[in-house]
Amino acid sequence: MSTEKDPLEKQARNLVIGSSILSISLHRSFSQKSTEIERNFDKWEFFVTIAGVYYGVAGLAVKVLPDRNRYDSLNAAIHESLDVWNRDGRRALSDCSRVVNGELLAVQHADPETRARTAAASLGCWVLANVLSRKLNQNEFDVAAQIGSTIIIQLDKWWS
Repeated sequence: MSTEKDPLEKQARNLVIGSSILSISLHRSFSQKSTEIERNFDKWEFFVTIAGVYYGVAGLAVKVLPDRNRYDSLNAAIHESLDVWNRDGRRALSDCSRVVNGELLAVQHADPETRARTAAASLGCWVLANVLSRKLNQNEFDVAAQIGSTIIIQLDKWWS
């Protein structure tokens, strides 16, 4: 077995903390859109971090599959970091994956723009509904889509 480290291992190990830093940096701008976001900083930090990790894991799959062994090794490093960061992280990541992947499955045959909008909207809706601990009203869907889009844009080059 080779002792050479994967060049993406550092990024894998830092995805959780990078997503957490992103959540903190986004809090101020999105707090201006909703006083409920402002009041729920801890939930915001948790759920935006998880959404960032979800997007990072999805990006890792695009980057390294079909090399399943490499994907599994790097994904394990991400999950180890997630466990250290928060003991509820895996459960939340599983929930985020279930919700977002379900929405993406529904539009799998749509054009790329529709799939991208769905990814952003579903990721942001998952975050905001969890931060607010309730279903979103019609006016909150635009903010949710902005949250999802911002997470995706900010982490898009994570594996580059």
